[in-house]
Amino acid sequence: MTNNNAITTTKMNTGAPPLMAKLSLFPVSKPSASYIERTNGRETVRITPSRPEEWVYGKTPRLIFLYVQSMIRMKNNPDVDQDTHTVVFRGSFQEFCDNTGISNHSGCQKETEDMLMNLARTSISIMNTDENRENKGECTPFTVARKGRTQFRPEQDIIASIQFTDEMWAELAKPSVPLSMDIISRLGKSARALDVYIWLTYRTYRLDHVAYVSWRQLYDQFEGTGLPVKDFRRRFKQALSNVLEAAPNLKAEPFRHGIKYYPRTDAPIRPVKQNEAGDMPLEAEVVDEGKGAACHAHSADCEHVRRLMSDWMDGMFIGVEADRVASRLAGLLDSGLSGEDAVSRVLLG
Repeated sequence: MTNNNAITTTKMNTGAPPLMAKLSLFPVSKPSASYIERTNGRETVRITPSRPEEWVYGKTPRLIFLYVQSMIRMKNNPDVDQDTHTVVFRGSFQEFCDNTGISNHSGCQKETEDMLMNLARTSISIMNTDENRENKGECTPFTVARKGRTQFRPEQDIIASIQFTDEMWAELAKPSVPLSMDIISRLGKSARALDVYIWLTYRTYRLDHVAYVSWRQLYDQFEGTGLPVKDFRRRFKQALSNVLEAAPNLKAEPFRHGIKYYPRTDAPIRPVKQNEAGDMPLEAEVVDEGKGAACHAHSADCEHVRRLMSDWMDGMFIGVEADRVASRLAGLLDSGLSGEDAVSRVLLG
């Protein structure tokens, strides 16, 4: 069931930058580690607080980033300086809460101002690996902001603002995944449910076939704090259930090896090409995630199918057993069985 203590907001929609949609950018609760790493495919993102006690976590930093992204995308926004990469949060703290969807309660202002300052000081490193997940020596480290003023005191002419670094601005300014603030509100205070909603919206946007993602992949994308895999699966399933209840246009279901997800009921028409910034087609990412469904592998070439399955299983699909399963999968595909049915038959025995 969704949280009845839903967050209210005046904004009707927003968007998530790809960095937030590909994986869970922030921890759900305060970690004990000095940093966390999350991986999607060949990209690993490391998040490091300026000090161990200054972690950003929970739903608040996620809502702030979503709001900032919507501010940047708004044309001729007087509160956004595109040249200096600065956003200004004018008005009272209550107005900020209304715009972001943050629930204003006793003590919330101090907590949010501290969280905003910690967010500005947080460091992010984006690392690329090769097909064997070995580090290629390519790393882009940056802090979130150059400077920030995080107090909301308009009556004292103290206006909150953040000047982002060039690297962070480039990530925030990328074409976004369109989201519904109404659905975000219905998800209540759950940061995990918000992560799952963003991720599933990203994965199904313009998707035109059934696709699969393994529990191993999901764990790499959403964890990093040491949570046992069994507990992660249980919590992810609960968050997914909450998302599907709040967002009837999305369809997904867990199975033994991971999550199976379907085209959206309101899916937009897949464009041939998109050159201008806007709602992203996500075609490359969707096809990459859908490798496991073998929807594009209608071939008796066992080595080709084995590679696809190895990619889907994050390199765990090797050896004689892999060749046997790949051979069976290729045969099922060549017999005319759909990719969905073939993979289900192979994986579920």
